[in-house]
Amino acid sequence: MGWTLGSYESQFIMILSGFSVDYVVHLAHAYMESLAKLRIDRVHDGVRALGISVFWGMATSAIACVSLTLCQIQFFFKFGLFFLLTILWAYLWSSLFMLSVLAWVGPEPRKGNEGQSNAETVHKI
Repeated sequence: MGWTLGSYESQFIMILSGFSVDYVVHLAHAYMESLAKLRIDRVHDGVRALGISVFWGMATSAIACVSLTLCQIQFFFKFGLFFLLTILWAYLWSSLFMLSVLAWVGPEPRKGNEGQSNAETVHKI
């Protein structure tokens, strides 16, 4: 691309840092709220609960980014491209890598919390 780190790119980094963790946070929250006992079942519950919402959130953001990359104004073109790369990388990271790691070594439910979500347990403490 041949870009230097200028004022545009610095603003992109500040704005898009939240988007880079958005999908991970949503899927991790759904995993933690699952009442299943096995890690793989918790991953499946998380994907069933929020997977489609996370996917369509990524897809609509990608469509908006494509429209920005068609602009003649350099700021909008760069922002759209940077945003598109950020959300695609974040989605792939969350749906492929993070879910695999959670299925392998993710936290298990605490003992004695059968039938309660983690949020209900926190409220009782």
